[in-house]
Amino acid sequence: MKVLDLAEFFSERGGGVRAYLTQLLREGAVRGHQMVVVAPGPRDEDLPVEGGRVVRLRGPAMPYDPSYHWLTRVRDARALITRERPDVLQASAPYIAAPVVATLKAPLRVLVVHSDFIEAYARPVLHAAVGPRGAEFALRGPWSLFARGASRFDLTLVAGPWLAEKLRRHGVPRVACVPFGIDHARFSPALRSEELRAELLGPLARDPAGRVHLAGASDQSLRAGTVSLANAGRNHAWVISLDDALTPLRWAAPWDNVGLLVAGDRAVRRLGLCVDLRPAVLDAFIDSDVDLIVAYHPPIFAAEAHEAASRLFPAHGGPDLGAVAFGSA
Repeated sequence: MKVLDLAEFFSERGGGVRAYLTQLLREGAVRGHQMVVVAPGPRDEDLPVEGGRVVRLRGPAMPYDPSYHWLTRVRDARALITRERPDVLQASAPYIAAPVVATLKAPLRVLVVHSDFIEAYARPVLHAAVGPRGAEFALRGPWSLFARGASRFDLTLVAGPWLAEKLRRHGVPRVACVPFGIDHARFSPALRSEELRAELLGPLARDPAGRVHLAGASDQSLRAGTVSLANAGRNHAWVISLDDALTPLRWAAPWDNVGLLVAGDRAVRRLGLCVDLRPAVLDAFIDSDVDLIVAYHPPIFAAEAHEAASRLFPAHGGPDLGAVAFGSA
């Protein structure tokens, strides 16, 4: 069986979608399938990867991260897919890839949804402009449009039950949830290495309390790994976003909340890690009494950061919201 995925976000450096597609190539090849990923890149090329193929179509670099490229050559992508004649044709992005795949013929067409892209990008802007009720009303249109487009696929695939439930609630048909899970061969307490810990943490590894301290640390020191802390407090938390060293703060857009977002004064003893700081995730962190939250995707707009701050800093026992700093370039 031949499986072909038309992707839009296949970074030269890494990233979640690239990791997913690389694993897809590997697992499909192990099971005897012909695996192909078609994605934009800096040049035209057809490369063997993990037992499958990655076919790159040259496209312009994206301004916010030049390791990503735009899928602009739609006609070439359509012609390539037609020549490949896949048994399973899937789109792993909803913007350009999904409309292209929806118009092509294949025995099975699959839409892979990696995140709640409508709520993540549109709701913060609408919430700030027209309030929560207005935002709820305005989002009906995008959700209806997305559900109509997804109905042209034989299956919509997601990795989390929460996203599957939301898509069904908005009228998306034939939604299947296949949790990606954690590779315990790579991530496990049994793999703890004191040598690696000392190499990565440097002087911080010698702190017997295992704390990370922050007292007037700059965004540069945050990015370098010297994360911050002040004195002990009560019912306070830290919400921060750590940038990659290759993406300096000066490259960020004015609305992009990178670096330190919300600051309290509590010693860090329990660390919470997440990809997206959604409300349910924030609730779980608060219930677990974590002291520091590191989010791979930060709350991208000030409205989201303000909402997080209002929940992390209660009216009694916490600092005034006016003293909370929101990181932006």
